Amino acid sequence: MQVPDRWKVEPLQTPFSFCSAGQKNNFTIKISMPAIAEKVYTIQAVATANSEVYTHGSDLITHRDLDQAILYHPAVAIIKGINVNVERQVTDSEIWKGYYAYCLFHFTGKCLRS
Repeated sequence: MQVPDRWKVEPLQTPFSFCSAGQKNNFTIKISMPAIAEKVYTIQAVATANSEVYTHGSDLITHRDLDQAILYHPAVAIIKGINVNVERQVTDSEIWKGYYAYCLFHFTGKCLRS
């Protein structure tokens, strides 16, 4: 995972293997961040296999009336920091329920604050 400076990723590396074509793997990756500013941040997923670097993912597009298609896309998450003004004291859980992130990547991840 390539993340902005001072963000933390756990685990730093995750071993994986595929035994057959079309096999999928799911991973849990924790990303911790310091307080964020009102700007856009990018997280890039990177996989290395047989000395090849992969930075794209894919989705299988299906519909009952159409042929199947594979959509390839960058394995990127776009996180947008927003300024939220509150008029009363709120709990941490209320803050995180109101936190919005636009995730444009295809892998399983969790976003945690430090």
